Amino acid sequence: MIYYIQFLTTSRDAQLLTAREGFPRKEKEMEEQEAKQIVEMLLKGSRGIDLMRKEINSVVGTVLGLIKPFYKWGDGKRTSDELSLPGVDNKFVWEISSDKRSNFKVRFLFGGKEIYYYYETNTRSINIQMDHVKIVYDNLYVFIALMEKNFSLLNQSWKPLLEIATLED
Repeated sequence: MIYYIQFLTTSRDAQLLTAREGFPRKEKEMEEQEAKQIVEMLLKGSRGIDLMRKEINSVVGTVLGLIKPFYKWGDGKRTSDELSLPGVDNKFVWEISSDKRSNFKVRFLFGGKEIYYYYETNTRSINIQMDHVKIVYDNLYVFIALMEKNFSLLNQSWKPLLEIATLED
């Protein structure tokens, strides 16, 4: 289906255009309904992307907050885990490190390019490109596994959160 866009200056122009197009009124109403559905889907998708961005920061920030009292990474050592995404040639990498003041840094690299960065004093996740949000979101479990593997006290630290999450409403 090809759509032509014409800017109209008056309602008379709109009436003439509709008459010239020869569209039956019902088909035009169907197109308008379809356009309204697309608007609703775009809004829903936009809210979903925004929510995913917030949840990414929430998970990363919460986990880092839980381990911060127990670990000092002032030496700048780094831990990372690298896995291949199924069906994709590019690799993703979660990197967790700290600066000299023990502020944690988390980076998510995809195909060698940084697409997510979290630093305790400055978070840029809001800038994750739309097509990258789902990749980072879907791989939060790898971040959790990496943190759990490297910080054994984490299992005890997040226990109250996990218990509350399992409560029935």
